[in-house]
Amino acid sequence: MHDDIGQSLAILRIQMMRAGQPVSGMPGKVHPGLPELSGRLKDIAQKVSRLSHHLRSSELEYLGLAVAVESHCREFSEKFGIKVECECKGIPSDLDSLLALTLTLLRVIQEALHNAGKYSSAKSIAVKVEGSAERLALLVADNGVGLDVEEARLAAGLGLISMRERIFLAGGEFAISSKPGEGTRITARVPLNEAT
Repeated sequence: MHDDIGQSLAILRIQMMRAGQPVSGMPGKVHPGLPELSGRLKDIAQKVSRLSHHLRSSELEYLGLAVAVESHCREFSEKFGIKVECECKGIPSDLDSLLALTLTLLRVIQEALHNAGKYSSAKSIAVKVEGSAERLALLVADNGVGLDVEEARLAAGLGLISMRERIFLAGGEFAISSKPGEGTRITARVPLNEAT
């Protein structure tokens, strides 16, 4: 998602910078490409608007975190052909007032699965969400090629940064552990008492 929109915006920015240059020999004349660029910018804005409407998970809102996680794991497995073992247990049933928090966890799971599907060459992935009255804990572990955690930290893409920031903003803890050839484990814990 961010690759497509990010690339479109980067190209548009370069084109607009070029269009902003004065037309040679005619100061003050509007560049003929500006109306086209304006139209492309409008298209990107509409795409962002459509995406933002889809970001809210109706399954999460109406059926709860466990159903939303299980559904996303199933869809991911079908799309990427990677076996996903999904386990949700002990999740408190009264999380209605914590939709932002549960959406945070769902987004982290989605991003972790996306990264595993795109980069890990994993044959299987385990997703676990465990709850108690005090906290929600998350694990996404794959048996893929792994990565150098320090290198990933230094060259963190938007996905890794996004996951970490989402959890930190919820008052939680986020960790990633991996070694080349040994898969990757992403863990997060979010306190429920701070979110209420």
